[in-house]
Amino acid sequence: MQGSKGSASLNHLSTFKVWKCEPLLRAPYKDEASKLLKRIADQVEPILRARRWTVKIFKEMCPKNKSLLGLNVNRGSKIMIRLRNDSKSSNFKCYDELMDTMLHELCHIKV
Repeated sequence: MQGSKGSASLNHLSTFKVWKCEPLLRAPYKDEASKLLKRIADQVEPILRARRWTVKIFKEMCPKNKSLLGLNVNRGSKIMIRLRNDSKSSNFKCYDELMDTMLHELCHIKV
């Protein structure tokens, strides 16, 4: 019985994660964008489990306002970050900057 309780607890924790990653639909290099989003999502998963947070959609965005790097909608229901400066570009922002933006947006789940 003890083992099944532990398994149920682990299964429950597996709900606290990023559920779906979406690159820009009409942008080139979608595979690279998807990989970046997935890598970031995987790296923040321990934080999500520890805080019992869920991000339903983690999405790339490229708004006209170049200073907008990220957006958290409805306390983590959707988090969007700018992966590149131009939607037609293959030049992605550095990984540390992307992770910084994601961590900032995760803070808005509570604040």
